[in-house]
Amino acid sequence: PKSKKVRILKNKYGMFHTPGSINGQLIDFLVDTGATFIALNANHAKKLGIPFRYKGTKIGLSTANGYTTGYQLKLKSVQVGTIRLYNIDAVVHDSDSPRQALLGMSFLGKLNMENKDGLLILKKKY
Repeated sequence: PKSKKVRILKNKYGMFHTPGSINGQLIDFLVDTGATFIALNANHAKKLGIPFRYKGTKIGLSTANGYTTGYQLKLKSVQVGTIRLYNIDAVVHDSDSPRQALLGMSFLGKLNMENKDGLLILKKKY
């Protein structure tokens, strides 16, 4: 069976970036344990074919850059390496922020995470 373990190296800025996919479409994520949900901007959602204004529920968002509005919705699937999870909560900011798609706790919280010497190891819990 395929290993349900993913290793992500810290970059020179001390951040964890990883390629992944949403609903089968490729996207680059910034791992953000401070983000409640996977967070996308309006352009990410358009490129991924997510009709967030139609499918999502309008909500207020408190971000590092202040208060804004966005849309909360469920993503059919989110995959990083060999780990694929289904029906993952996400928010789409109705703006060009965040610049990078954030891999938040709605995905990460379903995994075991270990940060060891600049290496983030994600493992499926079951």
